[in-house]
Amino acid sequence: MSSLLATAEGLLIDRILCNDAPFTGKSKTGLGLFALAGVLLTIALGFFIYAAYLWLVSNYPPEIAAAAAGGLTLGVAALCALGAYGFLQYKRSRLKKLKNEIADTMQNALEFADEELAQPVKDNPKTAVLIASLAGFIAGEKFI
Repeated sequence: MSSLLATAEGLLIDRILCNDAPFTGKSKTGLGLFALAGVLLTIALGFFIYAAYLWLVSNYPPEIAAAAAGGLTLGVAALCALGAYGFLQYKRSRLKKLKNEIADTMQNALEFADEELAQPVKDNPKTAVLIASLAGFIAGEKFI
C-alpha cells in the first residue's frame, strides 16, 4: 500500500509542478495568449464594423447604413456560430473514435483474460468460486 501512496504522491507533485492547466493539458501561457487573441479579435471586428458603418453613412442614408452594419454584424456572428458548430462536431467525432478504440482495446484485453483464466477455472471450479467469494467478502468489508 505504501508503494501506491508513493506513486500517487509523485504523480500529484509532478502535476502541481508542471506548466499544464488542469483538465486540458494545454500550457497556461498558450491559453492566456489564445484568450488575448480572442479579445483583440473582438475589438478588431468592432472597429471594422464601425468603419463600415461610417463608410456606409457617407454613401447612404443613416437608416440604411445602420441596417447594413447590423446585417454585417449578424453575418459575422453566423460565421462564428457555424465555425463553433463545426469545431464541436469535429471534437465529438474524435471523442467517438477514441471511445471506440478504447472499447476495442478493452474487448481484446477481456478476451485475452478469458482465454488465460478459462482453463484454470474449468479445472478447479470449487477453488475458483471460493477465491471469488473471499475476494468479494474482503472487498465488502473494506469498502462497506
